[in-house]
Amino acid sequence: MKKIIIIFLIIFLTSGCYDYAELNNLAIVSGISIDKIGEDFNVVYEILNTVNREENQNEPKVYFAKGSGKTIAEAFLNVSYEVPKEAYFAHVDTIIINEEIAKNYIQEIDDFLIRDIDVRNQFYLVLAPLDTAEEIIKTTNATDPIASTSIKNLIEQTAKKKNITSELNFQKFMAHVLGDYQDSYLTTVYIQDNVLKIGPIAIFDDYKMQTILSLENAANFNVLNNTSHQSTYKITCPDEESKDMVLATSVPAQSEVKFKDNKALYDINMEVKVIENHCDIDLKKIADLEKIQNTLKNTIESQLPDLIEELKKYNSDILEIAHSYYRQTKKKIDFRELEYEFNVNVLINRNGLIFEVKKDANN
Repeated sequence: MKKIIIIFLIIFLTSGCYDYAELNNLAIVSGISIDKIGEDFNVVYEILNTVNREENQNEPKVYFAKGSGKTIAEAFLNVSYEVPKEAYFAHVDTIIINEEIAKNYIQEIDDFLIRDIDVRNQFYLVLAPLDTAEEIIKTTNATDPIASTSIKNLIEQTAKKKNITSELNFQKFMAHVLGDYQDSYLTTVYIQDNVLKIGPIAIFDDYKMQTILSLENAANFNVLNNTSHQSTYKITCPDEESKDMVLATSVPAQSEVKFKDNKALYDINMEVKVIENHCDIDLKKIADLEKIQNTLKNTIESQLPDLIEELKKYNSDILEIAHSYYRQTKKKIDFRELEYEFNVNVLINRNGLIFEVKKDANN
């Protein structure tokens, strides 16, 4: 009942055109899936069920309407024939697309969303690379009965904890696509054991999706892009390659790029804490802490070139390197022409030594 009241207030306090509309006359769309399969576009609306919960406790929280067509406009029009109420799009949390859309029809979809339906631009546009977008939006369970809202929450929590995705909404996505010196990227989502999972980001060259980054490259992108909330690293023990240690940043890592001659010079500063220690090492000794710092420094510095090479391969300047170069030098350059150097400065927060795994007495 509280959710219905909140939705009611959002509609009637934030929309000018619907001040006098009755809630029951609106089909409140919370999510949309768009697939291109063969010759057809398939569109599904996820619509909030606004029945009285106290009187209809067994009613599902959402229902679906589907339409297909040879064009995106025709598909959306055909969905409307299945909806007996006026579709209301201001509450959309997520729009899901399949890989064919991402590779070949993003510009067409974006133009339609901006021009033809009254949807706010704060929603998340996400990619379903392994499943159809329709399968994603219809994946619900007792814990997550509204797929679009579940995906929104997953994106925001994963961005803060796992550092493999991004909180890039549709407005920012379009700003990147339309920018002269930058490319864009999307969060991916997939189904595992009938549960929705967030994956790493898919990168774009102009309007075309190119590839999906590895988990490692996605995490390092967020570090270089200063969009990392928390980064977690597993390293081998300094003197024992058979054992490992887990560290995490205690504050967001800070990255800065400067240019000298034909080089992009990255300085990354991070303060970390030890999460798990499986090493035979004394964390109270400065010399041993310095060994850990150097191991993590070398580990990250060895990973970063792989990210840059992948961006070069697909001509995807999601780090806005060309833009940064122009701001500093007032000259234009293709980011693929630059050489890259990385300097990672690691400081272990000694107050952050929060958990040490007990050594097995048999080892």
